[in-house]
Amino acid sequence: MVKNPEDYHDSDESIFYPSKIQQQDVMNLRLTCQRFCQNSSHLLLNMLRVELNQKSLQRLEGVSRHPVMRKSITAIQFNLSYYSWLLAQDIRQFARYQIASINEQNDNLSLLSMLPTAKEYPIDDDTLARSIALARIVTESWEHLVNGISTNDQDLLKYQDLLREIHMDYGRRFMEQENLRKDGNFIHLVAASISQLPNAKSFQFSDLSPHLRMTEPESYEYIDAKQGLINRTLTPHC
Repeated sequence: MVKNPEDYHDSDESIFYPSKIQQQDVMNLRLTCQRFCQNSSHLLLNMLRVELNQKSLQRLEGVSRHPVMRKSITAIQFNLSYYSWLLAQDIRQFARYQIASINEQNDNLSLLSMLPTAKEYPIDDDTLARSIALARIVTESWEHLVNGISTNDQDLLKYQDLLREIHMDYGRRFMEQENLRKDGNFIHLVAASISQLPNAKSFQFSDLSPHLRMTEPESYEYIDAKQGLINRTLTPHC
């Protein structure tokens, strides 16, 4: 079954797309009639980010088989970030790394509120203060686990349980990545997919995860919701 072009769009897996407003305009245009649908689909996607995981590989394969989208791709960015063997093996090392990362983010959030351009961003003082306070609770919880300090505080225990869940998922992703890397299928399937993208002429290589763009004002949201925290801590680091 041929999927719709929108099925391949994922802001975490693609870069240099038109703005969200432009994307919505194209999507609305495609709904007006079959002719517009056929002649505007290529505007939805022109660059892909390919990461070393099964989901990203499946998306690339899907686009390469799509009769319209495969012709619209002009560039591919390969993200070479790896999950760390050390962090996957040791929850305390994992926690230490995440604590340092969250503390750094907290410093960034505090600085952001003092920038002359802060008023241009949709971050009110209450939301910012809540995010910083919550980050401190998270790091305190994980520091207790790292140092073997027992606690009856339910908030701290809740974030320790969440850390264990995240670390198990991190280990699973590490093993998936290792299997893809060792069996050679990733390189083979990427090469086969690229051969079906006739207009892909630009290839970029990076080791910076898209989730690490901490200068973006919206980055404060990562700590303000459970899923945001999970996404932030499940980022490849190497």
